[in-house]
Amino acid sequence: MSSLGSTATAQQPPAPAVGAAAPSSRTASTPLNTKGALDKNAFLTLLVTQMKNQDPLNPASSDQMAAQLAQFSSLEQLQTMNATLTGQTASTGTLIDSIHTTAALGTLGKQVTAVGDAVVVPKDGSDPTGIAINATVNGADGNGVLTITDDSGKVVGSRNLGLLSSGPYTSTLGAAATGLPPGNYHFAISVTSSLGTTTPATTYTTGKVDSVQATAKGPVLICGPIAIPFSNVIEIKN
Repeated sequence: MSSLGSTATAQQPPAPAVGAAAPSSRTASTPLNTKGALDKNAFLTLLVTQMKNQDPLNPASSDQMAAQLAQFSSLEQLQTMNATLTGQTASTGTLIDSIHTTAALGTLGKQVTAVGDAVVVPKDGSDPTGIAINATVNGADGNGVLTITDDSGKVVGSRNLGLLSSGPYTSTLGAAATGLPPGNYHFAISVTSSLGTTTPATTYTTGKVDSVQATAKGPVLICGPIAIPFSNVIEIKN
């Protein structure tokens, strides 16, 4: 029997078994969506978890809870608005494509003028120097130069146009097209002012519409060997 003055030895808790996992104070993580960002469901889960695990002696204030609930509501409204706008954009794009296609079909058999630089020397043996060209001179008046290139970009003809005034300009290929064999070409007009500044003119392509093709970039008008995007058309004549 032990004496009254002896000190009792406190029992130590048993050591964890070898290989047993140590207890963790970490809570389960909230999963992210596939883009690595919290979505509204994850946000709500975090909010509920916070409420369940808050210190009962020091709970979150009602102002804090109201602010978090307001953030959740705003997030949900923004996501709904974004989905709605995305759907409206897709619907609007489809409607515009349909309107453009219908309008393009109305050009069949008609003469169109569009922004472009294509010009064709026909195979019927006609003189290419008489082929008409149209352009708009931009900026200040100046000396104009006409340049003709083939499909590879090689310059095959040019001529001086003299003094050109700002505004619409109509002429022919003239001597720049002398000796050109039949085929597809491109033309450009540059205007150099008295100050030495060179400005390209806006050139136009004309043709009679034989057919219309639907493409990913919108309808395209087929005028003989020339393909003209409908969005480039500025004038339609019967």
